[in-house]
Formats: sequence, structure tokens, C-alpha cells
Amino acid sequence: MTDIASVKPAMPAASTPAAGVSSFQGPTPAPAPPSTPERLQQQLDEAIADSDTSLRFRVDRDAGRIVVAVLDHSGALILQIPSETALAIARRLAATGALLDIRT
Repeated sequence: MTDIASVKPAMPAASTPAAGVSSFQGPTPAPAPPSTPERLQQQLDEAIADSDTSLRFRVDRDAGRIVVAVLDHSGALILQIPSETALAIARRLAATGALLDIRT
């Protein structure tokens, strides 16, 4: 399996095309998708290894949402998508089907 960090650009043609002939070889195939969430996390870590930030993915099962966190070099949270407020709303909707308790 090819991972994101090892994808190399296509090699140029060995010879110069004849006049009027295009050297376009078509689109290069996309790398195969990772087989597990852990492998995807490893590929993302490798791809942004030189950066001061990292990405973390998790699934909030109660809300039924994927959560992405952007962390700085020390591991402190910079940004989370969706926010905790949005997750709380999604959890409430998933549990009750409503945002407000309107029982009288």
C-alpha cells in the first residue's frame, strides 16, 4: 500500500515527444485509502511532521460525529471541530430528538 508520505510525482518521459505530439500521460492514480483509522492517523502525523501542529481524530459515539482537534507542539488544544457546544447539542438531539424539554 502506498502512503501519503511516500507518493512521488510521475517521472518525465524519457524522450522528447515529436512535434505536434502531446506528452500528457493522463491523471496519476490516487493513493489507496488507508485500511484503518490508526493508519490514517499515522499518515497524517507523517505528512505534517515538520509542522508545529498536529491533528487528532476521534468519534464521539453519543453525538454520532467525527471530531477533529488541532493541537500545538506541546499538545494543547488550538481548535476543535465541531466545538464542545455543538457536540452537546448533537448529543441532546441524538438522545431525545429535541433540544428543549417542553413537558408541562
